[in-house]
Amino acid sequence: IESDKAAMTCYNSTDAEVELAKSLQIPLFGTDTQGAFWGTKTGNRQVFRDAGVNHPDGSYREIFTEEELCEEILALLKRCPSSRKIMVKLNDSFSGEGNTVLRVDETLQEALKDTDQKAK
Repeated sequence: IESDKAAMTCYNSTDAEVELAKSLQIPLFGTDTQGAFWGTKTGNRQVFRDAGVNHPDGSYREIFTEEELCEEILALLKRCPSSRKIMVKLNDSFSGEGNTVLRVDETLQEALKDTDQKAK
């Protein structure tokens, strides 16, 4: 690679891209990794909340396990019991990649109630 004729561009830059660009001795054109969290779904939601910007109800923490996801869905349904759909998004994806709609039906509501009662 001719470092004076090459460059790297990334939509989402991570520490891995920074290290690769350094090892190849080429410039990296991308977002600063130090502020990357604020570009995630969780980071955006925290900024909106703290700034008093209206936004849909949801989680303000990063979720990594099925158990955590179920806890958040249950908490959301407690706050918004008339919800019939819940949007689940990957935290650092873009263009709708990884998004899914969870349809809230009676079976799901009963399962969540059972889980909630077992937790008590």
